Amino acid sequence: MHPKKFKHASACKEADYEMVAFGEASDGSTDYLLLQLAYEFDDQDRVAGMDGIYLEINDQAHGAYKVVHRIDLFLNAVIVHFSPHQLELTDDLNPFGISFENVDCLSSDVCEMLAGMARRAGIDFENKPTEY
Repeated sequence: MHPKKFKHASACKEADYEMVAFGEASDGSTDYLLLQLAYEFDDQDRVAGMDGIYLEINDQAHGAYKVVHRIDLFLNAVIVHFSPHQLELTDDLNPFGISFENVDCLSSDVCEMLAGMARRAGIDFENKPTEY
């Protein structure tokens, strides 16, 4: 597992998608991981393979759709299991463990959005009411 401590976590809803972002800076300008999922998919999205969660790590060059297999949520951490080869990343980055010194970083909005995204995308999600 690749452990990473981040200082910020946010959830936002836009007109056609929702996004959860974890980062070192609140504006996402430095190290980050984001998960994004559209509310609806058309035939073109399905044909292009864009009908799932989009995962991006630090740069669009390391972003892809439908690579997330599982999300584990703890009181102070989020573990994202994904296929690193599709992002042109090494195996040691999977799973990606995001931890926080401050439990308050994981607001109920972030937790609820992660659970909803996983459910809609049909991936495994486990909410563990313990610290990691």
